[in-house]
Amino acid sequence: MNKSVEKMDRQADLTSEMNNEELAFINSIDWGAELITEGKKVGLKTAPWVLLLPPLFEDFQMMTNQEIKNGDRVVTQQGGKWGVIIADGTGTWIIKPEYEYIGYPNNLTDVRKYGKWGVLDLAKGSSINNWSVS
Repeated sequence: MNKSVEKMDRQADLTSEMNNEELAFINSIDWGAELITEGKKVGLKTAPWVLLLPPLFEDFQMMTNQEIKNGDRVVTQQGGKWGVIIADGTGTWIIKPEYEYIGYPNNLTDVRKYGKWGVLDLAKGSSINNWSVS
């Protein structure tokens, strides 16, 4: 075998070994979002300790096993009302907490305010239909 082929084989073996170690390391970490608490307030973090939302909120509405990452929308309760916030480390509100209920924060989501149901366009932050009586 010539030396250049031997060198490429050694590099391939080393790369494979490094990829296996990296994969083992990555799989050893729980990358899902976790609640953090401070008194009665909650926030969100991800491993390895990346702050998504500081512990300033009463509750979050999330789907089971939902993986939340930086920049995702999160339905958040503050002052007894629900709003939508960006998980950006500080918590930038898209929709201020003024609703009794907000559904899963897709581009369009169902909301309830003053006992009436409506639909919000989260990209525009505004109602797209007339509110109906519940």
